[in-house]
Amino acid sequence: MHDLREIFSEEQFGQTVEALQYRGFELTEGDRAVYYELRSLRSGQEDLRADKNRIAAQFKDSDDQRRAELREELATVESALESAKEQLEGVEPGFNDRMLRMPNISAPHVPIGGSEDENVEVSVHGEIKVLQGDVTLDHLTLGTRLGIIDNDNAAMLSGSKFSLLRGEGAVLKRALINFMLDSSTANGYEEVDAPYLVRPDIMQGTGQLPKFDDDMFKTTDNKGNPLYLIPTTEVTLTNLLRTHVFSPEELPYKLTGSSENFRREAGKSGQDTKGLIRNHQFPKIELVRVAHPDDSWESYYEMIDEASLVLETLGLPYRHLDLCTGDLGVAAMATRDLEVWLPSQGRYLEVSSVSNTGSYQSRRMGMKFLNPETGKREFVHTLNGTAVAVGRTLACILENGQNPDGSVDIPEALHDYTKFSRITTE
Repeated sequence: MHDLREIFSEEQFGQTVEALQYRGFELTEGDRAVYYELRSLRSGQEDLRADKNRIAAQFKDSDDQRRAELREELATVESALESAKEQLEGVEPGFNDRMLRMPNISAPHVPIGGSEDENVEVSVHGEIKVLQGDVTLDHLTLGTRLGIIDNDNAAMLSGSKFSLLRGEGAVLKRALINFMLDSSTANGYEEVDAPYLVRPDIMQGTGQLPKFDDDMFKTTDNKGNPLYLIPTTEVTLTNLLRTHVFSPEELPYKLTGSSENFRREAGKSGQDTKGLIRNHQFPKIELVRVAHPDDSWESYYEMIDEASLVLETLGLPYRHLDLCTGDLGVAAMATRDLEVWLPSQGRYLEVSSVSNTGSYQSRRMGMKFLNPETGKREFVHTLNGTAVAVGRTLACILENGQNPDGSVDIPEALHDYTKFSRITTE
């Protein structure tokens, strides 16, 4: 959400139009005209309410004749109010929906581009392991042979695009979750275990609604009210702080949490949907920060370093990628992806993503801080990062840790959690 008064101003409008074109959104003079029409209608409505209150206040001290005159005046004002209400109802919902779909404006340093093909590689870390005998199995084949991935039974239970882990596979998933939560809390994040079902206004707060409504799984409560399964723990962690007014001393405020997440992934197909990489249900650990506007970029790069350290500790080869304007999520003004090498596909796979959303989400949620310099309540900046996607990281561990005999070496950092260092068929 943007400061509409600012973006539709004479000074800012042209720059906003240009900036949003890079995000694939066309802001028009028609939008601007509707904005000022709504301002005029609301102003007129307020004037009419003031007239109504002024007329009503005169009844007590008026005689019968004057009261009759006041009733006629009141009826005229109430009719005008009803007309103004109908005009607003005819324009406001559509305009609000369009404004809620407007993406954030990218930061100046973000590379300009139309698709993921124009993302920019920033750095590469670690060495890619060359397997003896040049035999590289994909994680699904490897996990099935080891008896730790059972996607046939996942399909029997739930259909396509679901996964099932067994034995040491399930233990490895739990180990990854605990390792990453321990890493996050060691960095000062408060761990939160939140619900997976949320109200529509909660989804709207972080930008999932209204744009991505068709991508979400929905149900209702026992009163018929809609509920959404979360697509990311960012939704609950960030909204947990909605309407809160922070003191400067509380910032940056840090939360972390683990959850199962749910997305339809409609229309997606191919090799990524056959294993742990792209499913309807998937676990991940999320980092959320609330920062002072002056310090949000410092928090952004600190979160990138935190996610990088996790991958380095796991001994996985990875790279940093800055997303271009055409590949940013709707709420982000900048995003850095961390991608791990996936040997079976000969490419890097995103397992972590850190975004600075500026005040885009806080404006939707009414989240502010008290600025001691101005004495006013101002919007904070919110940031989020995946630390990391558990299923994808597990797939990368299996593929990068595989041996010619079909066994898999587990990263040393997880040994205390798994109580084993290798998975074999024996």
